[in-house]
Amino acid sequence: MVFKNVYTAPGGVGDLSDIQAGTPTDGDWLDGQVPIDALMAAVDAIDAMNEEIEVNRELISGLAGSPPLTLSGLTLEEYDISKVTGRLCSGGGNNFIDYSPGDEVDVVHLTDTDFNLLTPAYTIYIDSWEYNNPGTLIVKIDGVELSETLDLSTLTPVDEGAPFTDAFSTPSGLIQVKQLEKYNTIYVRGEIQINLSTAIAEWQVGENEVQLILRKA
Repeated sequence: MVFKNVYTAPGGVGDLSDIQAGTPTDGDWLDGQVPIDALMAAVDAIDAMNEEIEVNRELISGLAGSPPLTLSGLTLEEYDISKVTGRLCSGGGNNFIDYSPGDEVDVVHLTDTDFNLLTPAYTIYIDSWEYNNPGTLIVKIDGVELSETLDLSTLTPVDEGAPFTDAFSTPSGLIQVKQLEKYNTIYVRGEIQINLSTAIAEWQVGENEVQLILRKA
């Protein structure tokens, strides 16, 4: 019976610090950016490459072009909403944020079956280097988080320009992913719609503030 020799360090099998980088199949390491030689410990060779990537991360990102917009400070667009004009009353329980009783405003016609807010096309931004944890979409009405959320890690982005066949909606239709695609090599962008008619029980009489948030763990 023949046994292959295995190097063992005191206390057990050695790690990459006990192995040399060796000579690559093209003959040497001189044709690369990272200063590695055949006698260097493998762990140091990997560390040198890792540090080089980190130093040039901004450059690599720049070569891929600018990222799409983020949700931060973004105004959601109204979609498929009809409104009527009226004045805000001063009755008890009315909620006011930017307006006061008596102000003339456009208000949502509550008989509508759909009340949709939409991100401008391809605005949601996810760094694909972190796509194992892209985050969760949540909706807040007047600072109160709704129970229905969407974990983006359950979806798969398509190649840039390809049809998004994995269009997804949460059970009630509150959050709808219309598009999710790779963008400029290292980014992911998409289009999100929220249908607030599904959460009408959460509305307050008066003025309501709606937020769409991408929460990172």
